[in-house]
Amino acid sequence: RRGVVRDGRLAIAAVGAEVKVRVDHALAAMSGTGSRSSGNSREGGSPGEPKVTPQETELALLLVEDKLGDTVARVARAVTSKGQATLQDVVSGSTLPAETVKHGLIILIKHNFVRSYQCTSSQHAANPRSRSRQQQQKRSSHFIYVADPNYMLSLLKFPKWMFRIRTISNAAECSLQALIEHGRLNKHDTLVTTLDLLSRGAGEEAEIEDLDEYFATLVKERYVERVPSVLLPPPWHQVLDTSVKRGHKGLKEEMDDINEKQAKAETEYSRMKENRFVIEREEVRTPGKRKRKAGPVIKEEDGGGEAKRPRGVHSTPDRCDSPFSPEELDANQTMWRVNAQEFNERFREDYCLERVDLGLCKEEDSATLRGVLLAYRRSRHVKENNVEALELDDICDAMERDAMEQDEKRGGAKKGKKKKHREKLRAEVRLSLVALRKLHGLDVELIWPIMDKNSGLETGTYYFNMAGLWRALQLTEAECLIERKFGHISRRIFSLLRRNKYLDLDKIKDKAMLKMKTARGCIYDLFKAGYVHCYEVPRDTTNTPSRTFYLWHVDSDLLLHRCRADLYGTMRMIQQKYLDTINNGKRELDLVESFMTNKNSEDKGKKEQAARDMELIKKEPEILHKIQRLKEVDQYIQDTMMDFDEVASVFTV
Repeated sequence: RRGVVRDGRLAIAAVGAEVKVRVDHALAAMSGTGSRSSGNSREGGSPGEPKVTPQETELALLLVEDKLGDTVARVARAVTSKGQATLQDVVSGSTLPAETVKHGLIILIKHNFVRSYQCTSSQHAANPRSRSRQQQQKRSSHFIYVADPNYMLSLLKFPKWMFRIRTISNAAECSLQALIEHGRLNKHDTLVTTLDLLSRGAGEEAEIEDLDEYFATLVKERYVERVPSVLLPPPWHQVLDTSVKRGHKGLKEEMDDINEKQAKAETEYSRMKENRFVIEREEVRTPGKRKRKAGPVIKEEDGGGEAKRPRGVHSTPDRCDSPFSPEELDANQTMWRVNAQEFNERFREDYCLERVDLGLCKEEDSATLRGVLLAYRRSRHVKENNVEALELDDICDAMERDAMEQDEKRGGAKKGKKKKHREKLRAEVRLSLVALRKLHGLDVELIWPIMDKNSGLETGTYYFNMAGLWRALQLTEAECLIERKFGHISRRIFSLLRRNKYLDLDKIKDKAMLKMKTARGCIYDLFKAGYVHCYEVPRDTTNTPSRTFYLWHVDSDLLLHRCRADLYGTMRMIQQKYLDTINNGKRELDLVESFMTNKNSEDKGKKEQAARDMELIKKEPEILHKIQRLKEVDQYIQDTMMDFDEVASVFTV
């Protein structure tokens, strides 16, 4: 298929010159609204993750508008511009009625484009001494909404994700399609929708019980995960708030409230992580007892009496502040959704495997490096922490499984071929891992043994630096983009700066063996585009240019941010052009849609409308020509966007 990244050399011909995207002040502020989450499972992201660029955010909103319409897109834009928005913020930002905003939020939350959190705060009396015990326990709750542009951009990746799942079975692909179309479903509704898609698409007949195995496979491989509760506290409540100053009034009450919030958040999120990929048996509900799978356990008396609230559970959230109905908030059912994080992680690993096949390391060490990558994937699924620590036997097992799969793809294993003895294989792998410790051209320590502190001997466990390998491959891809955009001389200068802490212009000229005029022109072009950066070191306090040292360097975080901004800025312009083209042909598309809807109807009025539409189409032959042109443009732009997304994902995930 076109667009597959090969050796980092896929050209971005459509980028051309430097991409300049005009962004208003509100959109520019979006780049700081939150950290990029590598998937919808890492609620809230972490401070160390890169920020979402304004170009990514604008493209995400255009994709939402294309999928869900203008009204829902206005709600999404209001949530995104506020960062952490309440219902009143969204209503004022979108200038829509409150009921319309609530329906829009429900649609966005169910499609996982917006995350909902429940915030609880204390309400204290004016005089602390006059407060009673009940007043001290009084709580007020409200909901806040945070947009997830990263999941909105997954709209471009859904076809590739379905193509990956097709290797499991048609039923698994239909289950994933059902979750993509509806956003989130419980298990029973997912299987019912899968049956419908199988019968309409592939023409296969099956029973719901037969689909349990394929759904369990999706959960086991982590392609599907549980949906976090909308009543979860915000993820930043897990971090202790140190902004409370000593000595002010009400310090003890505030610290108790902060500690309670932190403990509750840690408990809820640890429970969510434990049950994230767990399929529980359907519970049999009895009239006298009721069980809850998440949150506090609430039991009812056998006589059907009023439920008792456990100690520590305070007031319920204000229903007027929530877009969900009380039944949806109190529903005791497990919902499932697509796990974008797993697909992004597998994209990284598959990209590394492709680079291994294309000569990332020596040929005699390629099988070992593939085994390391596959063992790392298995470690992610088995371990919760310290996934980079790989056992030597796990690497050997991954190599044997990979060899068997490769033989099956080539037409079956050769007769008489025997497996290597385990001790001989371990010795060969151990020698290969020594050679793979530092790959030529990447300047990164890839894998090294973990030593015993007491004896100083190897423990048989190796640490695999996946983050360092991925960052090195990202910078290599950036080098290829620079060569395509500025030429091989600029790539030579960029490579020098990448491997040195900083250099002045004279050293760049000497090391790159260039004339001063050529070196100065190339470095200024790279600096203007945002691919290299400069330190200004003044000799004195005058700060005059003639008495200032200019030291050039590469900041990898800023570089990758610039690459993402350029690529997604181009994609945003393509998507905007596509939407403008579709809007220009809206009359013709509505006419054809009306004809196709009414031609098979039994209603007499609709049949007459279909006949009038057909007469109009016959009178104006250019309508069919324009519709054909729109179909060609649609297919071309969709392919182009997927090709761009393939390259942009290298700098994103």
